[in-house]
Amino acid sequence: MAWNRLTGRYSEYTGSKREIGKGRIVYIPELIPSIPKPPAAAMSSRFWKLPVNSNELIESVKWASGNSLSINIEAPLTVTMELNLKEDKSALILHLLNFDSRNPSVKNIKVDVQVPEGEKVTKITVLTPDGRDNLTAKIQYQWELYEFIVPQLSVYNLVVIRLE
Repeated sequence: MAWNRLTGRYSEYTGSKREIGKGRIVYIPELIPSIPKPPAAAMSSRFWKLPVNSNELIESVKWASGNSLSINIEAPLTVTMELNLKEDKSALILHLLNFDSRNPSVKNIKVDVQVPEGEKVTKITVLTPDGRDNLTAKIQYQWELYEFIVPQLSVYNLVVIRLE
């Protein structure tokens, strides 16, 4: 369902997908807020909720990429991530952040990552300031993806994926 600003109601129209040549285009009319923010209200964490159509957004990104994203994590929706390649190209740096203060321990986060062509992963280290020891993750290689498990995330983890 999509919110129609003209009528002030939800409609069944959700968007469209098109393939043009080798490219893919997705049109989503708008984000549907879980808690609409009144125009005069200050933006606060009260409104920081996933949109009603968050699944449509996620599936659209996957479709547009041809299900070939450089990274995929299986974690609760309160976990966010950012992946960067170091300037010297010696490692990928993965930041994991848990925004759920009520559940300060997310366990067994599965990560699938593609590395730059011609590179291979030599070591994966999970670093955290959360009072636990750093650890080395076990690496599996399957179908051009490196897979590993982050055993625990409290608030923040930095995962160093060494390349060679």
